[in-house]
Amino acid sequence: MVSRVELAEQFSNFGIELADDVLEKCWEVCVEAGVGEEEFLETWMAYSVSRLGGADPTIELLAQMERDEYGKRSGIHNRNTPSTPATRGKKGGGDLIIYDPSSRNTQSSKFDADLLETYGSTPKQVTRRGNAGKVLGAEVTPSPGQYNALKEKSSQGAVPPRGTFSPASYSPSTATPSVAYSGRSNAGQVVCSVNASEVAEWEWEGGLPSFRPSVVELNGRPSGAGGTLRYMCDFVGEVAELLEGQLHVMGKYLNEAGGLEPWVPEPLDMPQRSSQNYLGRICGDGRLNAESILLEGAVDSTVSGKPIRLDVSRMPCSEEGTPKEPYALFPGQVVVVSGQNHKGQRLYAQQVYSKASAPLPSNAPSLSTGTGPLHVMVGTGPFTQRDTLSYEPLQDLVAQVHKLQPHVLILIGPFLEFAHTHISGDGGCQLAESFENYLDRMVDEMMGQLQGLTTQVVLVSSARDVNAHPVYPTPAYAFPKGGRTLQYMGGDGKTKQPRLIVAPDPCLLDISGVVIGVTATDILMHLGREEMAGAGHKVDRLGRLSRHLIHQRNFYPLYPPALGVNMDLKLWSQMCALPVTPHILILPSDLRGFIKDVDGCIVMNPERLTKGVVGGSYAKFEVQPPSTGAWEPSLLSHVRAQIVKI
Repeated sequence: MVSRVELAEQFSNFGIELADDVLEKCWEVCVEAGVGEEEFLETWMAYSVSRLGGADPTIELLAQMERDEYGKRSGIHNRNTPSTPATRGKKGGGDLIIYDPSSRNTQSSKFDADLLETYGSTPKQVTRRGNAGKVLGAEVTPSPGQYNALKEKSSQGAVPPRGTFSPASYSPSTATPSVAYSGRSNAGQVVCSVNASEVAEWEWEGGLPSFRPSVVELNGRPSGAGGTLRYMCDFVGEVAELLEGQLHVMGKYLNEAGGLEPWVPEPLDMPQRSSQNYLGRICGDGRLNAESILLEGAVDSTVSGKPIRLDVSRMPCSEEGTPKEPYALFPGQVVVVSGQNHKGQRLYAQQVYSKASAPLPSNAPSLSTGTGPLHVMVGTGPFTQRDTLSYEPLQDLVAQVHKLQPHVLILIGPFLEFAHTHISGDGGCQLAESFENYLDRMVDEMMGQLQGLTTQVVLVSSARDVNAHPVYPTPAYAFPKGGRTLQYMGGDGKTKQPRLIVAPDPCLLDISGVVIGVTATDILMHLGREEMAGAGHKVDRLGRLSRHLIHQRNFYPLYPPALGVNMDLKLWSQMCALPVTPHILILPSDLRGFIKDVDGCIVMNPERLTKGVVGGSYAKFEVQPPSTGAWEPSLLSHVRAQIVKI
């Protein structure tokens, strides 16, 4: 016999206090469906999380659940309906309810996706009463006329419904949709653009349906990857040897780029009467300022073995009175300093050479008017807000992929950030499945939603992801053997479409000859906190920070690294060097988004797909082949790009 008191206590255990009329409705549903209090609570909580965004029970919502779950109209009670994603689990000897929004049946998911497509976009979170249909949270219940129309409509690669990417959890609040995100008013707003509209979102023209660009990851895997990788095991002697080797290699490039005559580096602390050239690495006593800059030379470059004080107070100036390029220094920067050192204690810099850029790729892109333009979209994690794991921004990005159908989609981690509230917050980890299995299931679900498209997906790892090695550079994501994601990977010709490529952080991608550099680490923010620059720069600050990577031929030229970056020097020497200056360099950052031409390289910061509890932005760009068949050294005139609010 169902007890009203017991029913109220069951809900109270989950912090839900029922009003008298709502309690009475719950009791009526239990009696008519023939279920007990505990089973009814399980069904309601699962239904609320997967269909109603975690809403508390009301009489209207209970009636809706009764129709959907217990088949009131047909008189059929199906206790094993796939729409009920709550399953029973064991933990610590007690029974716990696991809420898994991803276990919704395929037919229901496809139906929701078709309905979203009919509306033309993802609906905002509103509630509309009446028989014509309801929109509750982000779920849509159609009228009979809409249902019949949608039933006849078929499409491949449906847009995922809300909750599709959410993990199985012990708490229903984990997948609760964000009110701040659903109430945003800037969706589709253009942040910045190049050769495209600065006001309205630009839609590129469809390329040839048969064009499938080649996507090759140029970095390859670091030595030792695949089970034998041992990171953070550097000995002091090995670290010194790696830094010494990099110093001499960069010295050669700096001499060539600066047009300097061959010279033998003089000891830094040896008094010299005339101006000399000195090779070294910038370091400092704490944060860089006018009195803390030091120049650290090679192992045998000083008698005392200590770095020397570097004085930049006499810069920028020249003997002819023409201002030279102002200095911009940061720790780890390899430079050639031309200056005077009369007493062997302080080097007075007259000119600092820091430009050692690698040449642009020698081979032109293989795009032509026969293949059509190349279309690429870029999204950077986090892909969900910090207060929920509903992954609504990722769902909306997938919807945009369906709309635009790019040739390549680059997704840069983290997908599940280790610092997320539901992972490392005060309440502990709320997930009811392993991190590895969840990533495998989420990526498989995303790839399944892209079926029917020719889009190739590139996943770039991030050290801030719970599924990645907590080291920089970060090896590519590894998926479990026998997992569902592996069917999309490989190059044997039997790989299920669309194709999935996993890449490390950082990486160089060759997409039909267009070389794209990508990193998930916020090097712009890290450099911005450490850089010391003189006045009079012609390039704005964001462009100058980006230029450091190009001039130093390195994805992460800062040393020592920023707090929280666990740098492995062996991996750094293997994976961070830039053998060529890429055509396009993608540097995701918490700084404002931009697209700039920096020394012939198109640098863009797409920002993050989410910012706190609100939505962020993503990038899309098109590389248009020249009509004459001749490519310019810089692709700027061939590229149209936008950064757009999600």
